[in-house]
Amino acid sequence: INHNIMKKNNKKNVAVFGADGFIGLHLCKKLAEDDYLVIACVRKKITKNLRQLNHKNINIIEVGNLLKIKNIKLADKNNVSYIVNLAGKAHDTKKNDFKIYKEKHNIINIEKNIRNNFDCNKIPFIQVSSAKADDTSRKNIDNMKMSYSLLKLRSEAYVKKYFKKYIILRPPLLYGPNVKANFLALMTLVSYGIPLPLKKVKNL
Repeated sequence: INHNIMKKNNKKNVAVFGADGFIGLHLCKKLAEDDYLVIACVRKKITKNLRQLNHKNINIIEVGNLLKIKNIKLADKNNVSYIVNLAGKAHDTKKNDFKIYKEKHNIINIEKNIRNNFDCNKIPFIQVSSAKADDTSRKNIDNMKMSYSLLKLRSEAYVKKYFKKYIILRPPLLYGPNVKANFLALMTLVSYGIPLPLKKVKNL
């Protein structure tokens, strides 16, 4: 995210949802280093990742499960200048948990909670979606990936309908320090020095 565009505004408070995730941790630390006041919105305060957010410019707020409609307790919601949404299920391989996430009344609850608790007619909003949101037309894609793609598309549609000043990003696979899931598994395989069977993979 090119956070330099935010510096045009004198206000410097940025609310980041999903702040304790892979991207969220890096974003919060970078914004804090650049002297933004970061409101790091996390599901639970008791996680080892939160140690990385120990910075004078970062205030950690526990918002709970955003798949349920709720009132977000924040002292001065009107003082938020920008909102970045990174919250959502990304690497959930448990089918039962994913099924709950797919329920129609839960799909857009994260975005709905943000809209219900902030003035989204005025506050610039960045929705971090996924490159997979444009992947629904491909054939032979497994049900889990297809479901994830549709979820992201529906979240994007909600943002387009109800948010006034928004940017939707569709990043591909991202990697860096503390990366998890598939990329971490790939790096582990590479570390063994075994040739990877990628010759026949048809992927542009």
